[in-house]
Amino acid sequence: MKKIITLLILMCSLSVMAQEYTPLVREGVKWNCLLCGYSLYSEEDNFEHKYHIEFKGDTIINEKAYKKCYYIFENSANYPNDIPRAFVREDVVAKKVYAMFNPEYKHDKIDYATDEIYNYDGALYSEFLLYDFDNVLNLEQYWLRTFGAESYSQRTIKVAESNCKMFTLKSPFDLPELDIDLLESVGFCKGNTNGRDKRGCGDLLVPHPSICMCGYNFYPLFLNFEDAEGNIVYVAQEYNGIESVASTGKDAVETTRYDLYGRQLSQPAQGVNIVKMSDGSVRKEVVK
Repeated sequence: MKKIITLLILMCSLSVMAQEYTPLVREGVKWNCLLCGYSLYSEEDNFEHKYHIEFKGDTIINEKAYKKCYYIFENSANYPNDIPRAFVREDVVAKKVYAMFNPEYKHDKIDYATDEIYNYDGALYSEFLLYDFDNVLNLEQYWLRTFGAESYSQRTIKVAESNCKMFTLKSPFDLPELDIDLLESVGFCKGNTNGRDKRGCGDLLVPHPSICMCGYNFYPLFLNFEDAEGNIVYVAQEYNGIESVASTGKDAVETTRYDLYGRQLSQPAQGVNIVKMSDGSVRKEVVK
């Protein structure tokens, strides 16, 4: 009888431990981002393209099950929204996320994944380790090889209803602005600055980019994370096209409302809303 009770306690403990980790690879969640481009010759050629990353559908490659990972651009004229950018799978027990870039994903502008990443190990459909949340300093994570972190700090934050671990990988140069944040259930959160944009750079598949080609600097920028119901449950950084937030005058009324992704809202939505008033002022409103 004691053995049975002990076994039940052990099973319950393992169940609780398993619940503490929220998988990253799951259907319907979204990473809202920007693709930023800066010309070395003319500021008129600079751009920011809004896009989001999401998992939609399953596939089998080399006898392994993957989620199809799409990059969906709002202005899709030059980007193939209907072709998976990559294929991603997760070992939930080991807390490891694996990915492979899709060689069929091509467009008529430069792809911001470098050749080394795009043809990883010189082979198409070659899988690589994207994240290891059980050992965040694991150098098998392809992007970490160029960063060289030797230490990290850890804290717990709430994402939706889950308690998730946030890891801050310390810059080898002891410069906080170059630190990298990784979050369980979300992945990359904020990366080092590229010298031009102090918000940091990177996204889910390219956590530590360094791209400069043909007179252009390209980099992705992660903004916020949505759950499968469309609620923004984690904000890495804000972007709404409004440069300043001012106090509201007495007689001012609301004229326009946006979410943190810059989308206009017809009514208050859960999360942080950006409200533009009739006197030209802007305020932030938290809707619960």
